[in-house]
Amino acid sequence: MTQLDRASSEREPAGARFSTSSTSGAAGRFKFWFVLASALVVCFLVNEGMAGESASPAAALMRLLRSGRLPKERQGLVVRLVCERGTPEDLQYIFNQILDPKAFTPQVRRTALKALVQAARNRKVCPAGDMSRLSQLLHPGNPGFERRLLLDAVELAGACRVSSVRSELAEIALADTTSDAVRQAALAAISRLNREAGLAVIRKLLAPSRPHRVRFLAVAALARQDVSTAAREAAKALATASDTDDPGIVMAAFLGIRGGADELARSLDRQPPPADVAKLALRYLYSVGRSDARLVEVLSKAAGISTTSKPLSDKEIEELVAESLAHGDPARGEMVFRRADLSCMKCHSLNGAGGHIGPDLRDVGSSSPPDYLLRSVLTPELAVKEEFLTSKILTVDGQIFQGIVVDENDTRVVLKDATGSLKTIPTADIEQRVKGGTLMPAGLVNLMTRRELIDLVRFLSELGKPGPYAVRFQPMIRSWRVLRKASEDLVESVPDEEAVQEKLLNVGESAWSPVYSKVSGELPLDELVRETGQEVVYVQAELEVKAAGPITLRLNSPAGLHLWLDENPVPVGRQVTLDLEPGRHRLTFRIDTRARKQRPLSAEIRKARSSTAEVRIVAGP
Repeated sequence: MTQLDRASSEREPAGARFSTSSTSGAAGRFKFWFVLASALVVCFLVNEGMAGESASPAAALMRLLRSGRLPKERQGLVVRLVCERGTPEDLQYIFNQILDPKAFTPQVRRTALKALVQAARNRKVCPAGDMSRLSQLLHPGNPGFERRLLLDAVELAGACRVSSVRSELAEIALADTTSDAVRQAALAAISRLNREAGLAVIRKLLAPSRPHRVRFLAVAALARQDVSTAAREAAKALATASDTDDPGIVMAAFLGIRGGADELARSLDRQPPPADVAKLALRYLYSVGRSDARLVEVLSKAAGISTTSKPLSDKEIEELVAESLAHGDPARGEMVFRRADLSCMKCHSLNGAGGHIGPDLRDVGSSSPPDYLLRSVLTPELAVKEEFLTSKILTVDGQIFQGIVVDENDTRVVLKDATGSLKTIPTADIEQRVKGGTLMPAGLVNLMTRRELIDLVRFLSELGKPGPYAVRFQPMIRSWRVLRKASEDLVESVPDEEAVQEKLLNVGESAWSPVYSKVSGELPLDELVRETGQEVVYVQAELEVKAAGPITLRLNSPAGLHLWLDENPVPVGRQVTLDLEPGRHRLTFRIDTRARKQRPLSAEIRKARSSTAEVRIVAGP
């Protein structure tokens, strides 16, 4: 696959792509790709020293970008390529264009800012010249400020060590209204700029008067600087937490540092958390594929869960399989598979819906006997295919990364961790790299009853067989995300276009959680109500359009639904026609579950008759 292919492609589930052949716009597209391909050839020649040693490796791309003839829909791709290989002077041009709100479209501004962050992290290359004007992107009211650019601006300040914005970063980190993702980035950035200044801000955020989530973020930032002190502060914060306080932030911080898991275990042994908090911490530990022995032992003791279980004999395996086939309920088993504390769907997908770390299990029941499935659940490390083996990487600054290698070259390694996130580690920063096992932890069975286990095995054994769990190829939306907590006005009334833009399209990724349809293609609304605590919920799906044209969205029922294509409201019926332009588009649904009487939502996409559309349903979070 070429670099251009990688830049514009994503993994897609079976049946997700549908298109028609069309010559509309073919000449224009050919001309663009011909020009871009020519530019890349020149870039290659420059890299090989055939076009002058002083020239920029991205010189041809820069001429294309500066020419003013580049179609707006192609600017993002060219900007990314410039940032991947350009000089500091090239990146300075990109930086200046970002600061001019009229130079790029909002989407390209965001793409460019993210690309500058990646250039700084992966290539250690930052824009030339004075970067103090980055402060324009850190204050509401400044010309060109966009809230959705704030996170990337903060990360760029840290990655490029822009010391002139240190006070702005401290202000952002301490503000009550700052989102978790931005606060975390601000703490990391200010600590990178000045250790003492970072510690001063962290101490203020550790105060018992602060919300637990803010204290957890401060603990995570402190762990990067002083793991022993951070472990003691973590134990203090967790000791007063409740089951509504997610300890995942704390756990992630210590698991990502050499010796961090053992240091946290020692502090929690001296000052244990409440049982429910310990269970949440264990859930997080298992969800990321970690089973650090001492930490598991301490948390299990606090949670009142036994960690000792003897392996089942062959006879016991046979009895369980027979019980599963005779009395297991696949419908209940699917609900076990979907349980948040087991995290099955974080790693595995069904018909493309779910995580993409482990194999898609859409037809596992038709290809694997039940005893194999049971043994795989009980002892997951017994049968792991090579492509799903993990790598554990230790960096020179003591960070630990674990995941499956999805890409690598001479300059960096890209890992996909158990949450589905991609982590890019520059090769120069790697101290040690070792092969691991599977991201699926063996302790998951401790969180299941015998009934749940036999139901789960029965569900897995039915996947891919004729019937309700057969492989489905209809282009249905199966991967969604739900707004974690809708504001009161979004619940009470239908938002206008401005509110949709501000509160649904520009709130940042951390405001949403991934959710998935069942094998049937139905999205269970009762799960969304439990997760959000609200009877009016907002869900989104993404479409990537390669060629323009109309498509038809078929809904199982329009009851209780309002729909927007990007920020534009769309009338809802059982069939909805959408006329799509090239690019990424978001479908946002407002669902009043009371009006649907808990009826699940299903959305099937069909190509309209004689349509030239070429559309892909984006899979995964």
